Amino acid sequence: MDAQVLEFPGKTKSFQMEYEKIVNMASDLFGLTPAEKQRMTENLISQIVVKLPFLAKCKNPERTALAHIIITYAASHTSCKSIFLHTLADDESIFSRLECINQFEGGDHRIIKSGMNLLALLMLSDHRNDRLADMADNKYNPVSSGAWKIDDLREQLLREIREYNCPEMAYLPGDDDVRQANWEFP
Repeated sequence: MDAQVLEFPGKTKSFQMEYEKIVNMASDLFGLTPAEKQRMTENLISQIVVKLPFLAKCKNPERTALAHIIITYAASHTSCKSIFLHTLADDESIFSRLECINQFEGGDHRIIKSGMNLLALLMLSDHRNDRLADMADNKYNPVSSGAWKIDDLREQLLREIREYNCPEMAYLPGDDDVRQANWEFP
């Protein structure tokens, strides 16, 4: 499947320009190559993280979007990854590791909740996909350990996403999109 830039219903060209502006800033900050920048632009997680504060009409959406993409990129970068790995303490809630990017100033709570549930769903899928690799690397995985019941959590997250019924977050990735979503950045 070729990566595509996620289009949110009813959003204008200026909305896309804001997204590209934030990605350009993060790309410049991290010194990404053109190919790495393209991967960041097309990354589903990146798109949700950056676009969510704009969709929710938060105060200072640019600041929030940039802070969140910086944290998300750092969490997947080799130099910082060990700090952000899942630990036993994170088993308590699927949102524990997302807390760093769940800080918003104002905004529509329904849209924020829907977006965070979508990110949690994608993270859950990533844990499922990484089970064998994590075992080989002796890395803790809450799905492999049985701490998280993947089917129950997935159904709960999908139910909550649908319950909020936010047209702004109408894009619900299909199973193929969820399976291919990658928290790894360039």
